[in-house]
This record gives sequence, structure tokens and C-alpha cells, in this order.
Amino acid sequence: MNPETRIELAFVRWCKANKVVCLKLKADSQKGLPDRFCLLENGKTVFIEFKTETGKLSGHQKLVFEKLKKLGHHIYVCRSKEEAIHAIQTTQLPKTSN
Repeated sequence: MNPETRIELAFVRWCKANKVVCLKLKADSQKGLPDRFCLLENGKTVFIEFKTETGKLSGHQKLVFEKLKKLGHHIYVCRSKEEAIHAIQTTQLPKTSN
């Protein structure tokens, strides 16, 4: 099992334990999709791409990720389970008004 897969599976286990809907993205016709997407409360969606410390995004990934950001989605490149958990927890936090 490669290192990215280990990180991803550890995060999936955390999601199951914490009742976070975490789905695998698979598409034969679209290159560059993130590894996982998580459905959170209040209609929030978080896309996560897992990479090792030296892993880099492909050109296709950069284009797809930019499109998702422009549409207002949260997208993160995570290099550890802890980074992915932090992305979920940060996105779930309610915005406070001043």
C-alpha cells in the first residue's frame, strides 16, 4: 500500500468514527478529481487530495481544483490524516459575526 493510500484510509476511519460522510471520487472521463469529498452540515462540501510530503499536483488537478474553488467549494491538499481532520473541523466551524 502506498503512503498516500495509508493516509487516506486512516482519514476514512476517522470519518466513520465521527459520522462524517466521506466518499471516494472515481471518474473514468474526468482527470484531476480530488481523492475524497466530505459532506458536512449546512450543505458544506470539502474536497481532499492526499499527497505525500514530496507529492505534487498534476496539471489536470490544478485546473480542476481552481474550478472547484471558483464555485465556492472548500478544497485541501493534505499530507497527513491530521491535516485532513483539521480541514474538516475548520470548515465545520460556524462563522462568527462581529
